[in-house]
Amino acid sequence: STKLYACELLADFLKHQYSKLSEAERLELRRSALTAARMEAPKLRTDSSVLSNKLASLLAALMVRDFPQRWTTCIEDLFFMWNADQPQMGNKMCLEVLKLVAEDCTDSDFNAKISTQRRNDILLGLNEVSSQFLPAFFRSLEQVVVLTQCRANLHNMRTYLVQNQQTISTMTPEQATEYRGQELQAKGIALLIVDTLTTLEKFCRSMPLDWMLNPPNDFSAAFIHLMREPTENIHILAVECLEQLCARGKLTYAKWLQWVQEFPVAIQQVNQRLNLEQEVIQMEATASGR
Repeated sequence: STKLYACELLADFLKHQYSKLSEAERLELRRSALTAARMEAPKLRTDSSVLSNKLASLLAALMVRDFPQRWTTCIEDLFFMWNADQPQMGNKMCLEVLKLVAEDCTDSDFNAKISTQRRNDILLGLNEVSSQFLPAFFRSLEQVVVLTQCRANLHNMRTYLVQNQQTISTMTPEQATEYRGQELQAKGIALLIVDTLTTLEKFCRSMPLDWMLNPPNDFSAAFIHLMREPTENIHILAVECLEQLCARGKLTYAKWLQWVQEFPVAIQQVNQRLNLEQEVIQMEATASGR
């Protein structure tokens, strides 16, 4: 489409011509990119959007070049798109931007394209403003409570249908509306948690440990809790985050001891949850008429 082609042209322009722009021209380009992203932001997270990924990549490229010295309001500008009440495409774009920037600054496969000085400037800048975005990420993970309730509601609806010799295809309009609403909410929240964990995995790998381990936003505790949630492979992503923290070899003895004490209980609960998941899957298949 025209919008995708425009993003490609801008991405190429950033690589070869952006450094020649004046401060006013840089500001105008950032504003234009943000305006385009904000038009995409209200879409539901359950929608598929190549354009949102392109815009996130463009914003990340601008951030790498201008944050924090030239773009001092970067995080504030980005998180204008963040919706704390429901999972939207704006949340995904914010997460994707920070994931790409983290890769550019810390991953050896990516960071060869920017100077050491720029990487250090960006990382120092992110550390200064981390309190502006980490609480929002933590609240995203807390949405697992709503996800669990939505999935329980769906299971109860399917059980009711089966007990009354109905299937999903024969639901009344009222039942179908309620069912679809719960299904969309569960899907959107699950995808938002996946997006959040995908970004946090990059942070666990190389960002300051204080970001992940300090109360009140102890992400490691959230990861352990999320080991119990199989939807969209959330449990696997949570374990990958914990693995990255362990691999750094910098955890305190107290934190290691806490994990050693919590893991056996968590793993036992994971096994119980996975056994129950088989019942959920079977009931869904029966209610679907399969």
